[in-house]
Amino acid sequence: MRPLLMNAKAVALTSFALALLLVGGTGNAAAHTHLTVGPTNTEYGLNVGWRVEPPVVGVLNGLDLYINYTSNDTAYEGAEATLTSVLSYGAYSVTKVIATNDRGPGWYTFDVLPTKSGAYAVRLMGTLRGWHLDVNVTLDDVEARSTVEFPLTDPTPSDLQAANAALQAQVGTAMLVAAVGVVVGLVGLGVGVAAMRRSRPKP
Repeated sequence: MRPLLMNAKAVALTSFALALLLVGGTGNAAAHTHLTVGPTNTEYGLNVGWRVEPPVVGVLNGLDLYINYTSNDTAYEGAEATLTSVLSYGAYSVTKVIATNDRGPGWYTFDVLPTKSGAYAVRLMGTLRGWHLDVNVTLDDVEARSTVEFPLTDPTPSDLQAANAALQAQVGTAMLVAAVGVVVGLVGLGVGVAAMRRSRPKP
């Protein structure tokens, strides 16, 4: 019975390891947005996301775009000559030139070094065989470096300056509030003294 028990444990551990590998191996694809576009919204498939998942501040990344014909699932080539893109973050935006990706036919990209964490979006504009394309895709949030850094880095001079400026602003605000409180207190004291004098009986 012991060998059977050991074999059962081995099978369970192997199955669990394979499950982890499968989940990890499909994580990048699952993070992409899949769209079907075209004159009848069926002709072309778009697979849009980050080139490196998860995206992290300060780590070189870029667009990961795959375009294919949905009728036969073959790659769409030549989009780098007819498409442009705009990467946006809040009120900021920048036009990026789309280039072919070394992943193979149908894959396109551009490079970007995210400098802030949060939500980014990419707008794809142009034509696919004469059909006008204009779609906006929200990408996965860029994560702060602190979520993956180990050990944590020492603060930079700019970080220290920013922290010092914030501290000075807080101290200034506290001093202003205290000064206003003193003035209000003195005014209240003066009003109280005057009221007491008026309330004294005349000799």
